[in-house]
Amino acid sequence: MNTAIEEHLTPESSDVCTIVVLYEGDATRARALTACDFLVNQFWKDVELKFHWWRTDFLCDSTLAMAAAANAVAADFLIVCLDSPQQIAPPLESWFESWLNKRIGRDGALVDLTHNIGSFEEFTLIQKFLREVSQRGNFDYLTAILRDEGSPKEENPALKEYFERIDDILNEPRPPSHFGLNE
Repeated sequence: MNTAIEEHLTPESSDVCTIVVLYEGDATRARALTACDFLVNQFWKDVELKFHWWRTDFLCDSTLAMAAAANAVAADFLIVCLDSPQQIAPPLESWFESWLNKRIGRDGALVDLTHNIGSFEEFTLIQKFLREVSQRGNFDYLTAILRDEGSPKEENPALKEYFERIDDILNEPRPPSHFGLNE
């Protein structure tokens, strides 16, 4: 039997959470890595986490952009970590447009870790764009939540709601990842 088919037929395949990370450079990669480490520490016992890392300048190459788009269509989480709060660059906007209409019937979460280094007005441009992406791609829109060092997640309503939504996403049934004669 083909090994690619065997991988999809394992019972564990439904317990895989796909996470796509979009970052600009070293600083944003480090920030995204912190968020991913947090997810691993919270959920590694319950579900297998599969990460796909894409630097934004890679998306200017059509072959890499298509591969990243395929990952995004199947993503349970899309982590966007940018340093520039200005409006989305045209190649990045085109990349989002190339796959958004293919995410039919999938739920997920878009985690916006964009660093606000400009004015509030500049920040809202990218925030507005990512919220629209979330709505069109059937993602819940999540922003970075500052953790109060003294309060565990159970005492912080915002964190509790955040973790409950992550649990909901991780526990949703996954669509079949393959097609076969006996299904």
